[in-house]
Amino acid sequence: METPSISVEDEGEALSFTWASLYAYGGPKQIIASALVFRLLERAFQDLSPDRPPDRASIGFLSAFPGRGIAECVELVTRIGTRLPERYEVSPEAAPAEAPLAIDGRLYFEVQIRRERRGYWPSAAFFDDVFRDRVTRYQEGAGMREEQAAYLAYKRELASSILAAPSETLFSSRAAAPRAWADS
Repeated sequence: METPSISVEDEGEALSFTWASLYAYGGPKQIIASALVFRLLERAFQDLSPDRPPDRASIGFLSAFPGRGIAECVELVTRIGTRLPERYEVSPEAAPAEAPLAIDGRLYFEVQIRRERRGYWPSAAFFDDVFRDRVTRYQEGAGMREEQAAYLAYKRELASSILAAPSETLFSSRAAAPRAWADS
């Protein structure tokens, strides 16, 4: 079985990333973010650039969640943060009410490729009160060693569920107004 990957073009060359690439970049603390961003970009690239990998210079991203892991994984694939930082927006107020609550903001994202933009939010079945409680209690290393081990196991299980979920049940999506960039 082939390992799923997402691809972008950079200077005319195709670059591919697996979930393992994102996980290796973000590390165990960002395992859920790496799974979510991998699946999000996989879906967005299929929706917005179905015939070819998008050029990195054509991508924009909005997050209604200010978490570092999301930004890091988006940076790895798109290089927005270093090359075109004005195309990475954090806007908690952009999220619809149906987007799952996170600790800060909501899990809502917009991806733009060239002049097309869509908003995505994961199913609340993945990001429920148990998720919020565990992140609040243990994400920053609090708790006993056994509690941290149980939290890491929970995060691995949730990441595996995100990676295995059918895209149509993992994300809801809607059209979004594209941003105008000077070079688009």
